[in-house]
Amino acid sequence: MKKTFMVLSVIVLLLFFVYRDNNNPKSVILDLNKAKKMEAGQLRYVVNFLGIIPAGEALFSNQGLTDYKGVRAYHLSAFTQNLKIYHGLRKVSATLDSYVDAQDSNPIFFSQRLSVSGRPDTYKEILYDQKAGIIEVAGLKRQMPYGTQDPLSAIFNLRKMDFTKNKNFELSLNTNQKNYVLEGTARDMVLSIHGKDYAITVLEGKIHRRDKNNPYHQSKVTMYLLKQDGENIPVLIKVFASGILINAKLTDGS
Repeated sequence: MKKTFMVLSVIVLLLFFVYRDNNNPKSVILDLNKAKKMEAGQLRYVVNFLGIIPAGEALFSNQGLTDYKGVRAYHLSAFTQNLKIYHGLRKVSATLDSYVDAQDSNPIFFSQRLSVSGRPDTYKEILYDQKAGIIEVAGLKRQMPYGTQDPLSAIFNLRKMDFTKNKNFELSLNTNQKNYVLEGTARDMVLSIHGKDYAITVLEGKIHRRDKNNPYHQSKVTMYLLKQDGENIPVLIKVFASGILINAKLTDGS
């Protein structure tokens, strides 16, 4: 009985430390400094289920300016998959691409390919006509507010925002049928690590349906943004949805 209690105590203690490190921006920045991987280039994250269990990885990239159907646009991309230790059970991955108008930072085109081992890939494309306020998915057109974002363009815009001037933010989101909104507030904090101060902006917001504030269609989001090289680098992202916490911590910015 004593051995069982001791083993359980050690497990609980280990889980506590893992949870603390995975959900503490100070620990994330400390690890990045040790690895000397603190730049605003490609951003690589580890995704943790319940904030504890490593479940997947995600890579965000800005491919730079390009010509997309006559429009000067940024090409954003992301790739995410479950960790290799789970591939024996099932390999799951998703590839995202977004083209964002360089003039107004709004998306023109978004695509998503989902791959699951043993199944055919699923692929969808979304077209955004910002001037007309129309989003087109699988041939169906629906109304959307001007400035509606996809997931990649939303992160792109948050990285560029000046939160010293405005402590409130709001972004319209849509990649399917319903219009959603991400809204929240920003606050500043300073983390002192080994005698060096790091300026952090903490975003606390929620995602909900724009047409009605349905409590069953809400997610809470907390993001810790490191101010560096004129950008806001998301070093830690927490999402609480359907009673489950999922976080993504930056492991490589190079």
